[in-house]
Amino acid sequence: MDIHELKCFTQVAKDNSYSVAAAKLRLSQPALSKIIQRMEIELGSELFYTFRRKQRLTDAGEALLREAVRVIHEYDSISELKNQNQTSFEGEIYLGFPPIAGIFYFSELIAGFSRQYPGIRINIREGGSQAVMEDVEAGTLDLGCVGGPVSDDLFDHIHFVHDNYCLVVSDRHPLANRDSVRLEELRNERFIVSDGRFSTFHIMRFACREAGFEPRIALYSSRWDFIIQMVRLNYGISFQPRSIFKRFTFPDVHLLDIPHPAMDNWLELITKKDAYTSRALNLFIAYITEHAAQNLENSTLAAPMAKCIS
Repeated sequence: MDIHELKCFTQVAKDNSYSVAAAKLRLSQPALSKIIQRMEIELGSELFYTFRRKQRLTDAGEALLREAVRVIHEYDSISELKNQNQTSFEGEIYLGFPPIAGIFYFSELIAGFSRQYPGIRINIREGGSQAVMEDVEAGTLDLGCVGGPVSDDLFDHIHFVHDNYCLVVSDRHPLANRDSVRLEELRNERFIVSDGRFSTFHIMRFACREAGFEPRIALYSSRWDFIIQMVRLNYGISFQPRSIFKRFTFPDVHLLDIPHPAMDNWLELITKKDAYTSRALNLFIAYITEHAAQNLENSTLAAPMAKCIS
């Protein structure tokens, strides 16, 4: 089993698909399937099984993935030593973030970084904060951007963007003439919320429970734009990051402050605790922390705090 085979295996694990992985690896799908079959014969165990037309890791596959990620990182670090004095940079980064973060923060940064470092390829996976954290911990993502708080035991992290939550209501809602509201006053309201894959849901439920009530959920959605549309129709109310309303104008909604510590929200950059970070990844982290303030108009980007990613 060589490094090429391990990279093929991890690509299938990341994409949950032979066809998608084969395209990225520039192999034919039959060729990639034969590589995986050869590895399974060598190990004496199946590495994948098919569930809902996607490739999922078996227990043996999960165990191999942990070791494969470590071996690939070590191999890449050795390879980088040969090129550390060269002016050209090559590499690959696996980055995950929630859809809102991609729209508001990463689109311009990724485009600018790619112009400066065209030899570094960035692979993007969108998902809720919970899913991104799981993938960073599993080693299938190199870097994640998630809503805090973040476990110091599992991740190295830095504060990235300070983006408080606010309450969004229709301009027809009785609260629309208010500037702020206490959580206790929302006991009988209907909430439109992101599902449990997103940090917004967990923060909202925690804050409401701390205020002494279980939130009444009128609707779940993974789309922030659909949620706001339903709020505009006065179907319910919603907690949302203020950054949305710095980029888009909705004249028929009203934003209220909520005096509660849980509304003080940070997006954070995370890597797996004490994991190797490639030269390409370090360049990307350095770039986005340096250029974010000038690229993100009207952003509230904060200087790195907490434990630095090295």
